[in-house]
Amino acid sequence: MGKRAIEINGRTVPWNNLLFWSLLAGAVHLPATAVPLGVTKTGLPFGMQILGPLHGDRMTIAVAGLLEKSWRGFIKPPSWD
Repeated sequence: MGKRAIEINGRTVPWNNLLFWSLLAGAVHLPATAVPLGVTKTGLPFGMQILGPLHGDRMTIAVAGLLEKSWRGFIKPPSWD
């Protein structure tokens, strides 16, 4: 795992750097909800992570629901049967 890397905007970045934000939320016991927002021009999915206050799980889920209604709802990928 320590040898893995990914290219981001032309820069090689250690794969473990991608874990920073998810680990940050978990280390301080904050609720987090991941929300898919779309796909890039090359077809890669992208999204965001919504962090809330301690015991604010319902808040992060509600914000995710609002984003789904106003930004983009679930769209079945072409490869799904």
